[in-house]
Amino acid sequence: MVKVLQPVCILAPTGSGKTAALSSLVDLFANHFEVISVDSVAVYRGLDIGSAKPSLAERALVPHHLVDIRDPREIYTAADFVVDAKHAITTIQEKGKLPILVGGTMLYFSCLLEGLSQIPPIPIAVKHQVAELMRGGNDHPFALLRECDPLWADRVSVRDSQRIARGLEVFYASGTPISTFHANATRTEKINTDNLVYMPQDRSILHKKTALRFDAMLEQGLIAEVERLLCASQKMLNTSYPSMRAIGYRQVCDYLSGTLTYEDMRQKAIVATRRYIKRQLTWLRHWDVPHRAFNTMDGLRAAIENRMSQL
Repeated sequence: MVKVLQPVCILAPTGSGKTAALSSLVDLFANHFEVISVDSVAVYRGLDIGSAKPSLAERALVPHHLVDIRDPREIYTAADFVVDAKHAITTIQEKGKLPILVGGTMLYFSCLLEGLSQIPPIPIAVKHQVAELMRGGNDHPFALLRECDPLWADRVSVRDSQRIARGLEVFYASGTPISTFHANATRTEKINTDNLVYMPQDRSILHKKTALRFDAMLEQGLIAEVERLLCASQKMLNTSYPSMRAIGYRQVCDYLSGTLTYEDMRQKAIVATRRYIKRQLTWLRHWDVPHRAFNTMDGLRAAIENRMSQL
């Protein structure tokens, strides 16, 4: 009988070395674990450099789930993630291996570990309908959202295409506003995990790395990557899509459209990343789910090694 292993979750801010920490474990434990990506950008095919995805060589050594599973023109929600992550966890456990969930999309972790409102599945036809609406920009879809779900619209920025689309999908699929589902929510079944959190003592270290990290992405060909994505979509892809609103991709899109200069693009991407890191750390500081916190990545990696050595 296969022993069911409790999943490990690694929560850490952008650019903190999560992927490198796991890569260092491959030689010792390659056949003992598989990785589930908790990253709202890495789910999209073709968004490789800007999402800092593990390389194909790294993925060949240890399977990575929920990477490259969506076209950039599709909308991938937290609800989609919960379904996919639970399936991946079961698949890995059935092999007798340890599921390790790692990433920086805190909303995904929250929905998976704390539960998600029981909203009915969204039919593919409805997703396509809403995606078509979103292609014209956010103003008209936001006006539609205001009509069908004013309470949700009050919580959503007109710039937040993902939440606008989610509100429209739920209403068109069920006839019930998403705000009503949240108000009357019964939560999905939670899962038990061993949660490891990296909280650096000095946030300025991450901030200093941010510029170097984005410059490295530019040197690796981020601009050419975005150009390929736009050409492959026959120019249909734009910043109204969640994939192209990701940090780095949005700024490069604006640069390619002539809205930003090269230096403005670079500076805005760096500033946006630093703000995102600040939000991640704020969320982690207030996270009340049981977890173990580490102020060095070496300490966190040692905790993973200790867990694996007991398998």
